[in-house]
Amino acid sequence: MKKHSVHAIAARALRISVLAMVAARTPLQVVTHTVSQSETRVPPGQYELDPHHWSITFDVDHFKYSRFTMRLDRATAKLDWDEGGLDRSSVAATIDAASVDTNVPLLDKLVKGADMFDVARYPQIQFVSTRFERTGDARGTLTGNLTIRGATRPVTLDVTFNGFAPDPLTKQDTLGFSAEGHFSRARFGLSTWFPAVGDEVDVRIQAEFVRQPAAPERATGVPDMSLKRVINGPVRDQLAASACGHPANTQTTHLPRSQGPPFELVNRYVPPQRHGRWRHDIVRRSVVFLFGCLGFTRMSSQGGRIQPVDATHLRLRKQWECCIHRLNPPCVH
Repeated sequence: MKKHSVHAIAARALRISVLAMVAARTPLQVVTHTVSQSETRVPPGQYELDPHHWSITFDVDHFKYSRFTMRLDRATAKLDWDEGGLDRSSVAATIDAASVDTNVPLLDKLVKGADMFDVARYPQIQFVSTRFERTGDARGTLTGNLTIRGATRPVTLDVTFNGFAPDPLTKQDTLGFSAEGHFSRARFGLSTWFPAVGDEVDVRIQAEFVRQPAAPERATGVPDMSLKRVINGPVRDQLAASACGHPANTQTTHLPRSQGPPFELVNRYVPPQRHGRWRHDIVRRSVVFLFGCLGFTRMSSQGGRIQPVDATHLRLRKQWECCIHRLNPPCVH
């Protein structure tokens, strides 16, 4: 056997062994993963439906032969988890009615049509929880308002809290739930095809919710600036209220069309003790960002001339970058 053939076989064997080791280790990590049904361990906050780990299926009686099963393929949901656990938390879900899947293309069209869901007029199915009653550890009945085809009726789901833990793969805080319930479709104006198709609809839900990161807090004392494109109008200086309740300065600078689009520099937050200095500085020197070779430039308030960046303007540029990134402590002096 040639030498290069031996090397090729050895390399292939090494790759196979590495893949086998990875495949052998991954299931062990998943199998040994545990979750806790202790509601006190769940961090309070906003959780959103994991788009890859959920299912909504429902079935109806078909000529007494069987329960015909369908599913919904597109949905979003938000869970507001309170420190009080299931009793104090709430959930809201929105389902795309056009995502109904019966596994029969012709039937899909009929269910989406005017005789049933009428998705052209009522594209969404919505559920908003209103009350939770505990029936045992990590379980209870969830009551909420279900809206289908424009009709809103209360429905009740039997809910089980499957557990909480950081996901072993994504490291994100994750909650798992199972739910099931039933309701009369006639109450929502969906009585078509009865009695060939039964009236009672059985629903089953599996869902995982992932905790969303908290919104970043505004850095104390650091102005929050942004560029907004504007269409027409002269150079103007106006005062507006900021998100923090302090006066804020807005400077709009319009450049000749040949030199680039106009932009608006907005200073949304100015600490009271620095408001005078910042307003004077912004009115005196407008910051203009041009797409193209000019890059960062300065508009002179005296003559409205465009001047390229040089050493004397580096401090102004540094101020801009500091404000954009909301650094703390402030680097503007």
